[in-house]
Amino acid sequence: MEERRNRLRWLYRGLVVAGGLLVVAVAALLLLFGRGGEAERVRWGASFDPDYAESLGLDWRKAYLSLLDDLGVDHLRLVAFWDRIEAREGEFDFSRLDFQLQEAQKRGAKVMLSVGRRLPRWPECHVPTWAGALTEERQQEEVLAMLPEVVNRYKDHPALEFWQVEE
Repeated sequence: MEERRNRLRWLYRGLVVAGGLLVVAVAALLLLFGRGGEAERVRWGASFDPDYAESLGLDWRKAYLSLLDDLGVDHLRLVAFWDRIEAREGEFDFSRLDFQLQEAQKRGAKVMLSVGRRLPRWPECHVPTWAGALTEERQQEEVLAMLPEVVNRYKDHPALEFWQVEE
C-alpha cells in the first residue's frame, strides 16, 4: 500500500512538473511567434539629460551620440532646462539643444522636447540663479516669458515630434 502511494506521489509530481513546463513552452512560443506583429510596433525611446551625463563623469556629447549610434535610440525626450537656456536674465543659450536636435535629425530620430521649470529630475525645479530670489508668482511670469523663446526656435524643426510643457 505504501509503495502504491509513493508511486502516485511521483506520478502527481511528474504531472505537475510536465504541466508547468508545458505552460512555459506555450508562453515562450506565443512571445516568440504569436504576437510578432505587435512587438514590431513597439517604439523604444530614452530621455537624455546632458547635466546628468556630466554628473556621471561622462562627456555628454559622446554619451548622446552613443545613445543614437551605438544603441540606435530613435525616439528621444530632450529637455530645455530653464536654468541652462537662460542662465543670465534675458540671454538665451540654445547651443546644447541645437546640437542634440541636429544630431537627432541627421539620424532620423524623433524628439519630444520638454520645456518649463519642473522637468526630468523633478520635483526639483530648474530655476536660474538670477531668478532664485524671485517670488513664486514672479518666477511663473519669467518662465512663461521663456517658453515662447524655446517654442519659436524649435517649432519647425524636422526632428521635433511632440512638446511636453511643465510648470
